[in-house]
This record gives sequence, C-alpha cells and structure tokens, in this order.
Amino acid sequence: MPQPPVVVFGAFDRHNFGDLLIARVVAQMVTRELPHRELLFAGLAASDLRAEGGFATRTWPQIAAATSGREIDVIHAGGEVLTCDAWEAAVMVATPSHAAALMRDELAWLRNPPAWARAQFGRSSLAPYVRAKTALPGVEGRRTLTAFRRRYGILPSPAMKLVEQLRTLTAQPQ
Repeated sequence: MPQPPVVVFGAFDRHNFGDLLIARVVAQMVTRELPHRELLFAGLAASDLRAEGGFATRTWPQIAAATSGREIDVIHAGGEVLTCDAWEAAVMVATPSHAAALMRDELAWLRNPPAWARAQFGRSSLAPYVRAKTALPGVEGRRTLTAFRRRYGILPSPAMKLVEQLRTLTAQPQ
C-alpha cells in the first residue's frame, strides 16, 4: 500500500523570500526523512512560483481532488501561519489592484470578521492558514501538525485567536 502524500501548507503561494525559503527547507526535510512520499504544496491561492525558486501551490479544493479517497499528512509551515488573520492573508495573496481595494475596505473586515473571511476564503475561520481535520472535504485520513515559527515562540496572538486556533486544530469529526 503506498504511503500517504505529505501536503505542506503555508504562505508560500506568494512572492516572499522567507516563506519561499521555509517551503524549500521543509521540502528538503521531508525528502530526506521520507524519501518515497509524494510531496504536495498547498496555499490559500493556487500559484506557480517555480521560476522564482518556489513551488507550484494548489488550493485545498485542488488538493482534495488530487488526493480523494487517500490519507494525507499535513504540515503547516511558515513564519506567521498560525497567527496570520484572514484580512492579512487576503491582502498578501491578492493581486496588487485587489490588495489596494482590500486595504481601503479594512472596515468591512473589522465589522464582521467571520462573514468577511467566508466571503474571501469560503469559510469563516479567522486564521485561514490553519486547517481543521474536518476542513478537507473528500480527503480521508490522518494528520500530522508541524509548525515553524520564526520568533517569539509559538502563538503570541491575542487569547481569543489562540482559542479559535486550538479549537480548529483539535476539532473532532461530527
């Protein structure tokens, strides 16, 4: 029976040297430790940054379609993925013109963050770079969480954001 693919999920769907570098480091670690495992990259946006030294990333619906019926292991990787809120994430992955519009409309985010996040990402999570076990429709399987954080330990965010992230990470299937 083939080993489940490893899906590396993070903010390397955009042009940022640090995030692209973390994806490279994780890829090297996975390839060294698990040489026979298929390696996939997921982000909030589908992008192909191979020409810039990054990877081709897929969205979660694309990952679900590619791995349907198989177990997967998920690695959350990145500098700020556990503390990045939906507004920040949307601005980071947007085209320049759309990012400018998002920045001008920050009050919409502040009025109702869950509704705004649902409109942007299809789910109301305030931390879109964190995926719950139940958030992968069509994907069977197990999950391994590994998070890389560049400074100040892990999760220095406000208490409510931390609680939401922990609930998301530990959600049991219904």
